[in-house]
Amino acid sequence: MPNSSSSLACRVCHDLAYRSQRLSRVERLKLKSQQLYSKIGGRGARLGTKPRGMHQKTFLRRLLAAKKSENRARALEIQKVVKADLADRRELNQLLGFPVSEERFREYELATERFLEPLKQIAQ
Repeated sequence: MPNSSSSLACRVCHDLAYRSQRLSRVERLKLKSQQLYSKIGGRGARLGTKPRGMHQKTFLRRLLAAKKSENRARALEIQKVVKADLADRRELNQLLGFPVSEERFREYELATERFLEPLKQIAQ
């Protein structure tokens, strides 16, 4: 029961959420990667050492899933940074009064989209 409430009610009535519902997509992917790494031995898994008693096939499957999750999180972070950079560039040019046409910014956006296309495929 939440501290601010004196009544007993369900989590929906108290507007509560599970931890995973409060995390962003990148944070969920990072958490998933950490959990998978911990299942296969933590830091040793990053070096490729299989825990004793675990089947090689299970180890490789979990290691691959952890790497995919990690790569997806990185791809999403890169997308976010690149898009924020483009928005900052536009805002800075407007603040400084540089005469950059909308057509030029559209070219920047298209170039950015071409750069991000492979990352979008990884992030899916």
